[in-house]
Amino acid sequence: MLSRSRKAALIAPPLLILGIAYHFLADGLGWMGTSGRRPGPVNLPPSPYDPPLWMTQAYAEAPDTALRDVCIPGTHDSGSYAILGLGENVAQTTEWTLKEQLEGGYRYLDLRLAWREDAFRMVHGICTSALAEEGFQDIGDFARDRPREIVLLKLVPIGLDTSRRHRLAQELILPHLGDRMAEPLGTGATFADFWERDKNIVLAWCGDDFNDYSPLFWHKEALVMEHWSNTDDVDFLIEDQLAFLPELKGQDRLHVAQLVLTPSKRSFFLYGLSIEDMTYRELNQASLILLLSKKAWAYGRAPNIMMVDFPEQQEAFQACMEINRLSLRGS
Repeated sequence: MLSRSRKAALIAPPLLILGIAYHFLADGLGWMGTSGRRPGPVNLPPSPYDPPLWMTQAYAEAPDTALRDVCIPGTHDSGSYAILGLGENVAQTTEWTLKEQLEGGYRYLDLRLAWREDAFRMVHGICTSALAEEGFQDIGDFARDRPREIVLLKLVPIGLDTSRRHRLAQELILPHLGDRMAEPLGTGATFADFWERDKNIVLAWCGDDFNDYSPLFWHKEALVMEHWSNTDDVDFLIEDQLAFLPELKGQDRLHVAQLVLTPSKRSFFLYGLSIEDMTYRELNQASLILLLSKKAWAYGRAPNIMMVDFPEQQEAFQACMEINRLSLRGS
């Protein structure tokens, strides 16, 4: 595995040499440490919950809690872990496999699927990652081993005609996940609703044709609202996510706050377009999660799914667990 500060330099093309030289120099002289992360640092207590079993442990005594009232850690472009080469800089958003993400406590997975190289594969833009079957196998195994951990899947079919969408559903999704998938239960579904049915996978299909493939598919737009800031500027990201909070008032859908940075000209020069380096150096995920949660209660509820890049490097999970711990305690 390449280090954060060296990955961009090793795989960037010659066009990026000037930016990479600056990157190495600044790194070596201490100009680009993590002290510049924003929002500022936060001290988190150790999580009282085990990442693979946090829903099971935290809500055993509160099964009537709705998922929309839980702070759920999630990952962005969750299947991009196997993207290599130049695409690793611009399209890889985690080095954790789906199994590692789930075992690390992340319960919302963002999956983009396309037909490439004669197979269904997970993708991010034009970059191709691992086989979709590999991902579904990981998800299904986790769900069967931990039946009280609710896994939310956002599934985006890219460039697939009707025939291939049917194949994706019938040959991959349902064989691997069907026995654990819950039928649509509405946006107010509680842990008890899932546990009583012995189901723990929610598959939110992006597209109005969701019901054409299985009655177990949920309509993503009816279940989840999302806000993407589309920026590489941390200060704008913070301001934009805060400015969106009033939109939550009166909403009963789950809400995804996309706490991610998008490469642009600035990150081209500083990081060789590396999402990983940019995120690691500039964004304090845990602090932003706590800030959003605190500010959102003025509107009656908080953004409950916190989507991040490279979860293995920061404390997004711990921040979400602290919010849940305080909520259950009534603080």
